[in-house]
Amino acid sequence: MICFNCGNKIQSPNAEKCIFCGMKFKGVCPSCNSLLPTYINFCPNCGEFVRQGETNQQSVDELKKVAVLFADISGFTKLSEKISPDEVNNIINEFFEYILKPVYYYEGTIDKFIGDCVMILFGAKNSHLDDPKRAVLCALEMLKLCNEFSVQKSLKISMSIGINYGIVAIGKVGGYYEKDYTVIGDVVNVAQRLQAAAPENTIYVSESIYRETFDLFLYSEAKEIYVKNKSNPIRCYIPLEIVNEATTFDVISRIQDSYLSKLFNIIASKDTNSVLLLGPNGVGKTSLLEKLTNHLVANNIKTYYIRCSFNNYSRPYLLISQIICKVLNVSVDDVQTIKQHRLISFLDFLFKDDLEKKKPVSNFFLSFCN
Repeated sequence: MICFNCGNKIQSPNAEKCIFCGMKFKGVCPSCNSLLPTYINFCPNCGEFVRQGETNQQSVDELKKVAVLFADISGFTKLSEKISPDEVNNIINEFFEYILKPVYYYEGTIDKFIGDCVMILFGAKNSHLDDPKRAVLCALEMLKLCNEFSVQKSLKISMSIGINYGIVAIGKVGGYYEKDYTVIGDVVNVAQRLQAAAPENTIYVSESIYRETFDLFLYSEAKEIYVKNKSNPIRCYIPLEIVNEATTFDVISRIQDSYLSKLFNIIASKDTNSVLLLGPNGVGKTSLLEKLTNHLVANNIKTYYIRCSFNNYSRPYLLISQIICKVLNVSVDDVQTIKQHRLISFLDFLFKDDLEKKKPVSNFFLSFCN
């Protein structure tokens, strides 16, 4: 029994993953008993279709705390009675393009459009410590832009917004032929229910959003509403205005500046071979590394930036392989001859005074580029 990813022999038919390449298996083929990699729908040995009920395929990639925002537009239904569908479509597209600018400014993600409703996520792709605040600021700005658009176009368009914050499951949802990458969970359902209950030009935020942002915004008194499929009432609040403009980003930037010079001096002095930077999601590790990289480049220090996904943590030597490819300026997907010629040229430069060492080193490094 072999691994169909690397070709090495698998010692046990019950193996969960290959010890050589890290490929995970989800079971065995019911027809030929070959191990099945997690990503396939057909057995690579006999071609048998693997039914979903026999694969135990995991569709959830991770669990994260995300702020979910639903915004529904009112006014286009009446408008569609007066003008043609293509004109309505053009106006809707122009409207969304106008009001969704804050989403990108606050680093949110547009998950999907559902008719004239839009679902927006904060913290799904890029986590921040202040994702709830970003969601509320975005909602307030969207309401403002909605009113501006209505005045400019002489239209009666309004919005109702609901926001909730909590743990959701992030993964692919759908049938066999088509899946959407989205978030699911009760947090999403409550956000949609809050939006449906909110009056025109009003934002309803949940208790979890309020707890994270009560010192940053002026809120109305709490109110309890009953929504569909919920036995107990939901407590919600209406954000009225910003009362504290001090941002987490400003604080993080000041901390980063104090660490930047220290990191640069450590690397430039060559006193250590490695620096370990630890911290929770959203505290600014990536932006600090980007600032440090720019600082090093400005001082003529060669840098190579490698980003490793948590999905590849079980692949041995992946980091070394990516570093070698960066140094050689080749892609992992490039053909073998390009990698080999680039490597030989690089080693000729390194071992120009000792060519006897070049061949064993060449074979060793080339194995990492495969």
